[in-house]
Amino acid sequence: MAAFPPAGTVLAIDLRDAPRLVSREAPGWSVVVTRFCMLRGPILLRVAPDLVMFPLFGRGFDALQVVERLGELGYRGRLCCVTDPLPAPEVVLGELRAANGGRGLRLVERLS
Repeated sequence: MAAFPPAGTVLAIDLRDAPRLVSREAPGWSVVVTRFCMLRGPILLRVAPDLVMFPLFGRGFDALQVVERLGELGYRGRLCCVTDPLPAPEVVLGELRAANGGRGLRLVERLS
């Protein structure tokens, strides 16, 4: 995926470390943090995110559920799934991209 533009808005779903991750992956961007249970149309309209970040696994949900919910809500912007290091990240990335209709999705591994 191409480098991020110099500024934008990130909607971070259930990511406690979102500010640190955003400063590393998209420096200069603003961050709005929400919970998966709050992921509805109104928040997407209010925030108008350029990028949505979410964990591979959250409390009571996983990345596929986030991707599906965003698709149902009509979101077609950038996605970034955050995970701990994986043995085969390309497999996970392929599954998420398939669920996302092949649109831009990035997998970011947390630094250990």
